[in-house]
Amino acid sequence: MKKLIFVFLSFLMSFSILPAQNIVGNYQIDSVSLVYTWFTRPMEQLGTDGQLHIAKLDTMRAGYDVIVHWPHGTEGTSDKEWNFSLPVFDPAGGEVIGQRTTVIPTQAALAAGGIFMNVDFYDGGYQFQSVDGVQSTYPGSETENCVTALAIQGVNDDGDWTNGGHQGIIDQDRKTYYSGWGITRSGVFANFIAPDMNTETYGVDYGPGTAQPNWGWKRITYNDDFSQPIELEVGWEAIQGVDSDYGIVDPDDDEYDPAEEELGLMNDHFGVSVLPTDSVTIGAMASICDGLSAEQCPGVAVPDGNAYMLKGPGLRNYAEEGAPPVIDENTGQPVGLFASDKGYVFDPTGDLLGGGDGLPFSGDEGLKYTGYYATWNTVVTMVSIQAGIGYANAVASATGASATMADYASAIMSKVYENFDFDMDSLNTIMIPIDDAGTMAPGPTAIEGALTNQLNTWVSAYISSGMTAVEAAKEALGGALPVVQGGLTNLEYADSSLFEDFWGYTLTVDDSWWDIASDDWYWFDNDDDGEDSAGDSTDASGNLYPRFNPATGKVYGTYAYGGRIFVGITPACVPMQELQQVETHWYETSTVSTVAEDNVIAKKFELLGNYPNPFNPTTKIRFSNDKTSNVELNVYSVNGALVATLLNKQLNTGTYDISWNGRGTGNKMLPSGMYLYEIKSDNRVLQGKMLFLK
Repeated sequence: MKKLIFVFLSFLMSFSILPAQNIVGNYQIDSVSLVYTWFTRPMEQLGTDGQLHIAKLDTMRAGYDVIVHWPHGTEGTSDKEWNFSLPVFDPAGGEVIGQRTTVIPTQAALAAGGIFMNVDFYDGGYQFQSVDGVQSTYPGSETENCVTALAIQGVNDDGDWTNGGHQGIIDQDRKTYYSGWGITRSGVFANFIAPDMNTETYGVDYGPGTAQPNWGWKRITYNDDFSQPIELEVGWEAIQGVDSDYGIVDPDDDEYDPAEEELGLMNDHFGVSVLPTDSVTIGAMASICDGLSAEQCPGVAVPDGNAYMLKGPGLRNYAEEGAPPVIDENTGQPVGLFASDKGYVFDPTGDLLGGGDGLPFSGDEGLKYTGYYATWNTVVTMVSIQAGIGYANAVASATGASATMADYASAIMSKVYENFDFDMDSLNTIMIPIDDAGTMAPGPTAIEGALTNQLNTWVSAYISSGMTAVEAAKEALGGALPVVQGGLTNLEYADSSLFEDFWGYTLTVDDSWWDIASDDWYWFDNDDDGEDSAGDSTDASGNLYPRFNPATGKVYGTYAYGGRIFVGITPACVPMQELQQVETHWYETSTVSTVAEDNVIAKKFELLGNYPNPFNPTTKIRFSNDKTSNVELNVYSVNGALVATLLNKQLNTGTYDISWNGRGTGNKMLPSGMYLYEIKSDNRVLQGKMLFLK
């Protein structure tokens, strides 16, 4: 009978903590792991009214292109010879812009980083505290002037938490209680749900990509009889949006509009000041190209010095589509990858400018005809395409009609011929006769016909896929670059005499065999006086012309022989949606680093041993400190490796007990065995041994 009663009482003790989940106490953080991932989001957002809206701040600041400038120096853009918008990020949303992982494994590291969090937890709520005048702080991110950086932010928050009404999981051996944990009210943190850890599955019922992407968990470690919490682990995943009440327009934002807050609109931006860049892709592509015919691959010129490629993927196996990168074991990053604010725009797969299939030299690359680099001829062509589209739209608007693809093709090629500065003999040969007498005059060309046909084919396909006519036209025109340059290349190869400029020099589409040089610039005869004069470089008022007119697209000159462009990046604000993945570890301050109950007056700095010893699961290390000083307590394995920092802060005179639960960095349970501990007070050191048995 006695045995049965004992079993019954044990059952009651175990069961009694489940509904209570005793979490009450004051906790201080001693390690944190943060992963921030930033994704693009569409500017058009579905509001709570079911309609699409664009936030004011997005209209003012946001974009998916990155402005590159030349020369590539890091100074402001006002002194650059030109700036150009490079399409980099997907406006449809979901593309990873950047990611930052921050792991701070010890109290000492937290203190060094200016991070301090002290919280009173109670049933259903929490309150952040200041200790000895020190306010709680939290590591976050902040975007200013389109540059996103780590920011340590003050925290003064009280909120409500929930277990979702679910019963957690108890581990009698480890003295832990594990359950879902959610925040339902906070002025600082995201809101998230508490899943049922007994029945729900991560990635199916909750987590990113599911109907419940915002969720959290907690694990409490207790003393032997579960009467006192000793440690607390809390983690969550949350993504910006209405459900998490995080990242939504709020009164602290620039251009705050309460209507946008009511609609649940997001207006956060990720400041892009660097791009993934690598030092291996250009050379790797050149070696692949060496094995192909000139028809398959015109060749890749490798620049002297550092051939850095913006938006580079790092080393990977291009023999298969979508091949993963080769990871450097030392850095955990793809081989050759780093972040940079300068480099070449090199696109051997067509991924950067869109439309590529991920395989090199397969014929769909936007920069195929300029050796896969963005060169001066690339810029001239893109400016001409933009100007031609604008001109066709203006003409159509004036007549009350809609521009056809033939209208766009004609306007585009007219601008291209003008900006490439073809001489009249070349133009007269390129042009198709337009009357019975065979008179040559500006009119349709073979390139225009091919461009018109291709644009119409794309428009039909896009409309069939569900796009509107306007959306289809815009998408089709976005692919005009390789069609235009391909047509020019065909003409060049057919008869190089057709490619002469106004000065009689031979032109070439592929100008990727050298780097553009600023002192190679010469002005066109912009005043039409037939000679070199001051009027070539200045307008009627004597103002210096820019390299090209941003309104009309007119280029006022050119760089002799063109060349590859080694560009710099101007910070850009990309519309973003942030995913937080957080893991934190806390200790209950009344059980760790506390004044001993029988606080013996300290007459000297002395180690008083640890008890119990051997121990499982926790032991208390007792010592006395005879003066106010910074005290550090570290635990080492027998081979001298640091496994845990239990204390690193200023203590007053007194006797202290410091608990250790056999866990090391990252809160991982350590193996059984002998461990050494070392206490430092100023320049004084004491050492002891303890045996951990599981």
